[in-house]
Amino acid sequence: PSQELVALGLANAVGGLCSAYPIAGSFSRSAVNDATGAATNLAGGLTAALVLLTLTCLTSWFYFLPKFCLAAIVITSVASLVDFAEARYLLRVKRSDFGLWLAAFVGTLVLGVERGIVLAVVSSLLLIIVESARPQVAVLWYAASSSTPDFVNVKLRDGRLVEGVLVARLGASMYFANVSFVRERLAALLALDKQLPPIEYLVLEMTACVTVDSAAVHSLFLFRRELEERGIVLVFAAVGNRVDRVLRRAGFVEAAGEDHFQHSVLAAVRFCLRQREQSRRSLPNGGDVAVVAQSSIAVEAAGYPAYPAYDV
Repeated sequence: PSQELVALGLANAVGGLCSAYPIAGSFSRSAVNDATGAATNLAGGLTAALVLLTLTCLTSWFYFLPKFCLAAIVITSVASLVDFAEARYLLRVKRSDFGLWLAAFVGTLVLGVERGIVLAVVSSLLLIIVESARPQVAVLWYAASSSTPDFVNVKLRDGRLVEGVLVARLGASMYFANVSFVRERLAALLALDKQLPPIEYLVLEMTACVTVDSAAVHSLFLFRRELEERGIVLVFAAVGNRVDRVLRRAGFVEAAGEDHFQHSVLAAVRFCLRQREQSRRSLPNGGDVAVVAQSSIAVEAAGYPAYPAYDV
């Protein structure tokens, strides 16, 4: 491929000195050449000789030949350049990627190569914006039966919800385009099932959130204030260094409290349980994660349903 580009460049450089027409390659002609079994540069010379012979001696024979006959030759050869197997793979794996492939394919056929490529690039950028503007917000379940008890985004048979504590995972960075969506999803989680005991703590797992902008910080201030008015404490888990620096510069860490930022979900839940038991003064200080399983089992035994799966 690089040799062809060099050849085209040199041909245009020399042709420009002689007022010649611009010289360019054609995918369709290359496909026809490849379909006939061409393997060396000699095929190009033979093709040029045949074209010269046709123009000088055979034009009268081809004058009344319908153009669609030539189009059929080109279409048959160009079809080999389209990877339909890849299209079937994209359709099976992810339909949005197949939509991009289809946009590039149809755009190239209808609008031309340049405009088709531009359409594919613009469609890709729009898809990135749409997906980042609607990040996944998922409930994390407490898996007590695993070898290392943890909170996971898996629908387990023995998955439990901690009484009074809701753990949610944010699946992307927060910026001006998705902060409203994130707040709406979190609010929907808090109000999803009125039969459950009231939520006292919301733990937001931030592993996938690698950056936040000023609009996101402002939204977090407002969201935290709204939760406080409802008697819900906002706690963060696994906040990255970059996000932590931005939140500290904005004064959010100082406003929320240093202890409201924990290194893991388990540590955050332990903190919530200690705070709850201290406020109730019914159990000694220093509750452990064992209370998680006990409280969740007590919730289910009392007749409350398990927290419904909510993964968007």
